[in-house]
Amino acid sequence: YLNGSEIGRSNIADGPVTYTTEASNASPENVFIDMPVPSNLLPLLQDGENVIAVEIHQSSLTSSDLSFDLELLATIASAPSSERGLTTFGGQHYLYWIDPTLELEASDNLTNWSPIRTKTSPFQISTDAPRKFFRLRRD
Repeated sequence: YLNGSEIGRSNIADGPVTYTTEASNASPENVFIDMPVPSNLLPLLQDGENVIAVEIHQSSLTSSDLSFDLELLATIASAPSSERGLTTFGGQHYLYWIDPTLELEASDNLTNWSPIRTKTSPFQISTDAPRKFFRLRRD
């Protein structure tokens, strides 16, 4: 959970969960699970303090062992202006901007610019797609 909103599950069925809900199956101990925050949930992050909460469930109510380790990784690289920039979160790259009058455009060659259909920030940059150049332009 991030600031009270569920951001992901691993090895537990969809639906309501209580303290007696069992994990779907036994998983090997000391296996680390990456859980990136989906881009549509990034607005849950607040300036200042944020709260991460984790539930751990055994695969049987009589199990006597449990291990848990949590690490949060976040990288922020901003442009000279704090009103726009590039940030990396959960291994994903995002462009962000505050001014709603700016329009995001992309180009393959720095000459033919096309508007990106999104009007919202942040915008996730796909690392699987061909490389592109991006710019913010005011109409």
